[in-house]
This record gives sequence, structure tokens and C-alpha cells, in this order.
Amino acid sequence: MTDAQIDDKTALCRKLMAQPTNSRAEFEAIRERLIALNQECAAPINQELEKLGFPVVSSLKNSKIKYKAAIPVLIKWMNKAVTPDVKNTIIGALAVPWAKPLAAQPLLEALSKSGPGESFEGLRWQICYALEENADDSIADELLAIAAHQEYGTDRSMVVSALGRLRDPRAASTAIALLADPNVTYPALVALRKLAPVDATSALEPLLTHKEADIRKEAKKALQAIAKKTGAIVQEVSLPHKISNRTRVPSGFTEHSFNGDYKWLSAYFAPLSSVVTHGFGPNEIAEILAGAEAADENAEIAFDFPVMYRTVATSVRIGILLEDNDPDVYVYSLPDLVAEYSKELSDVLADLETEDEQ
Repeated sequence: MTDAQIDDKTALCRKLMAQPTNSRAEFEAIRERLIALNQECAAPINQELEKLGFPVVSSLKNSKIKYKAAIPVLIKWMNKAVTPDVKNTIIGALAVPWAKPLAAQPLLEALSKSGPGESFEGLRWQICYALEENADDSIADELLAIAAHQEYGTDRSMVVSALGRLRDPRAASTAIALLADPNVTYPALVALRKLAPVDATSALEPLLTHKEADIRKEAKKALQAIAKKTGAIVQEVSLPHKISNRTRVPSGFTEHSFNGDYKWLSAYFAPLSSVVTHGFGPNEIAEILAGAEAADENAEIAFDFPVMYRTVATSVRIGILLEDNDPDVYVYSLPDLVAEYSKELSDVLADLETEDEQ
């Protein structure tokens, strides 16, 4: 098959992928044509691999064979205009340690030539995934440039996490800067956990209360790695008011519950400080946040705070179900206290809703 023939088949493949279907039969017909095109384009690659004693390209990555001798063949065909599915498979097969050092520059070239449409096809992400496996300081300049290139969006995630493999001092500062980019906050945290730069502490601490549980936990791991590197003592979180979530709610208490946003967790409890006379304030809110941050995802935690309400000694029971980053919050106490808190909270929720809209 000539390059011109492959070009024609690549164009046909992309046309078929974009073609709308009005019935199950039309969908199946297009799917069968795509399968046939992929098989035809993979055939010459598979023939070369077979001559070297290797399995077909689609089975190579999971073959448990160290196919170092096949790397030049994969690179040659990656640079040809094969169909998106076959190209993805080839690039995936280059995402192995033994593709170094041959694969790095061809992968970088492929990424530089990729267009936005190839992001849709998954090619950019696959190239960055392969680059992560081939990352070292010999291509530090290129990896740092890709990590900072916002046009690549989430496709560059694996390159950002690969910054943690570099010794180049710019890797840490780049990863710290990328914490502010929501597309790559998590992989930047992964890189910082590996690098453990001391100057990242101030940028990491605010993420301990991030609305996404994965980011909170990875920020905590990065801070722990820094503490271990510097020999700092990591103190256990003190939760004196934490109780079993199976503890029975006192008789006569009523409930106010709502589904919230993790980033506003402290704001939800602030009205309690003004409702009660004594026993609930910034320290208690900090304890709730610390307990939520330390808890596993989808865990349920509970606290019981002795308080004075007007002239009555009572308690406020708070339960939080940390589900899918949107906590379900339960507040139990005396009916009048709960009613007053509910009224104060409604004003806070209205303000937060307005802030989110802005």
C-alpha cells in the first residue's frame, strides 16, 4: 500500500467517523467499514512485525514481550498517515520504557504536527501518555513546553505528571504554576508529590479543602512527601468531637439537611456560630474541615459539639456524607436552634449561589 493510498483511506476513515447515522443498521454498516479499513491499514505493519517474530500490533503492548527490536518499525509506521485507530495503537505500543531513546523525538514531532481534531480522536492524549513513559532530562525542554501549553488542555496530563521524573529545577516551578490550571491540577500534584519541593507548601495547603476529593488527597500526599524530605514532624489531626456515625441522635432533636459543595463547607457552618451562645466557632469549624479532609472518599463522618443555646445546655450533632465531592450535610439539635440555623443558612446559600453565577 502506497502513502497516497493510505492518505485516501485515512480521509475516508475520518469521514466515516464523522458521518451521522439514523438507524442501528447504518451504524453497524459504518462500524464494519471502519473495522475493514483498520485491518487493511494494519496489515503491512503486522507483516513486518511477523518477520521479526512479534505478534500483531494490536497485541504487542499486552504480549509481555520486551519488543525493543520492534520499536523502529512502530516509529516508521507512526509517521505514516494510518487510520486514527491504528495510529493510536502504534503510539500506545511506544509507551514502554524500552522505547527509549528512539521514540522520544518522533513522538514530540507527532505532537507538534497534531491538530485540534486529533485531540478528539484521542491521538494527542496517547502521544502524551507515550511521552510520559519516555520522559527523561534529555527532552526536558520539550516536556516543560508541552506542560505549559494550555492549548493541549487535558491531553497533556501525562506529560505534566512526568515532570516528577525530571531533575531539571524548572520542573518543580512549572508544576507549582500548573496547580492553578484546572485541566491539569491533579497531574501537577502527582509531579509535586514525586519532586517534594519545599517551596510548594504555600501553593499546596489551600488545596487541602478543594471540592474534589482526589485533589485533596493528592495535595495531602505531596505535603507529606515534603515533610518527610525535610524531616518535619507530621502531627496527627486532633478531632476531639468526632463520634461514630452510628451514634443515636438524641430524642427531641430535629434535622436540617442539604446537599452542598465541598468548597463552601466552612461557610455552611458559620451561621451556627451566631445562633449558639457558646461552644461553636472557628475552632469547631476547623475540626470539621480537618475531619472531612482526612476521611476517605464516600465516607460518612459525624461530630457532636456541646453548646449553649440561649440559656439551655444542649448539643449540635453534625453528620457529613462525602459523596462524589458534593457532601450531604445533616445538622441535628433542638427544634428552635435548628429553625434559627436554617433561616440564617438560607441567606448564606443565596449569597453563595449568586457568587457561583458570577
